[in-house]
Amino acid sequence: PFGAGRRTCLGAGYALSEATIGLATLLSTFAVVLDDPRPVTPVAIVSTTPSLEPFFRLTRTANA
Repeated sequence: PFGAGRRTCLGAGYALSEATIGLATLLSTFAVVLDDPRPVTPVAIVSTTPSLEPFFRLTRTANA
């Protein structure tokens, strides 16, 4: 979404860093557990995709 080449967005690196920090802060208050016991393995077609759609369960941790 930030463009490429000579006219790339100057704030692209900052925006991606800010999004990473925001997501890490949000997820630090939750325990993330894979909801399906089946293993998710990579499948190489044109690009690498998971063998099945993984579902996750989020539960709020006690220290939140």
